[in-house]
Amino acid sequence: MPLTDFVRYLNAQHPVFFAGDAHAPAFVMRGGEVMAQYAGLRLGSRFDVVTPVGEAADWGHAAAVTVRRIDDDAPVDEETLFALPQTRQEFVYLDRLVRALHALNYLTYQNWRQRGTLLLKVHPRHVASVAGDHGLAFESIPRSCGLLPTQIALVFDIPPGADAGHLVRAFDNYRERGYLIAIKDAPGDDPARQALLARIAPELLILPAGGVTPAAVDAAHLLGARVLVIGNVSAADFGRLGVDLVQSAPRAAADPKRAKKRAAGRASTRHDAPALLAA
Repeated sequence: MPLTDFVRYLNAQHPVFFAGDAHAPAFVMRGGEVMAQYAGLRLGSRFDVVTPVGEAADWGHAAAVTVRRIDDDAPVDEETLFALPQTRQEFVYLDRLVRALHALNYLTYQNWRQRGTLLLKVHPRHVASVAGDHGLAFESIPRSCGLLPTQIALVFDIPPGADAGHLVRAFDNYRERGYLIAIKDAPGDDPARQALLARIAPELLILPAGGVTPAAVDAAHLLGARVLVIGNVSAADFGRLGVDLVQSAPRAAADPKRAKKRAAGRASTRHDAPALLAA
């Protein structure tokens, strides 16, 4: 079905879980892009490019949320957005809403053959709030958008003091559904954290550009993980260290007329997305 119709369908299927938003649709079309509405804010998607070291073709894209106030278009930071939910149900709703938004917008981002793997952040509070079957409720949205779990890497932070047993079970749930696991990790010598990473066995370990050392890269490779570095840097700078992937700022935006034409195209022939945004 056309993307605009799919957005209307999702709005009809999914209730809004934030006081004051009861009469506002969760998703709206704006300039050929899908936007989400939450607590007086307009949410959009940005896709950073992920490139293999030493190769020209893109490996994939990392999604990030953009946030602006609806009334005056003033920018709002992501931390402020995720501080708004007052209940577990509201928080889980918001976290899934953002990932659903990115999946919808990835439909109109470049040619489908050029998109590659989509990296989607999952908030650590979400992981802690869901008791089990992690990934089940969200799965139907990317599938309806033509994205299989095997084409998605879920990105996680591991906060200090997190329940290691719960995290391992959660990541096992995600992996059983086909998702890749990516962990944002600051280099360090904490044996407990290194032991937890070994239990998780992530497919990707994400390091900041300033934290790349031969020891950190070697430790990631010993876990069986590829190393992704975030920063607007030349991939060649890290080739000698064994870094596998580099994430950098998005390239110039696509022609809006072209994006609008894509948005009118067929998003999905399926009509079976359940109430995944509910807790």
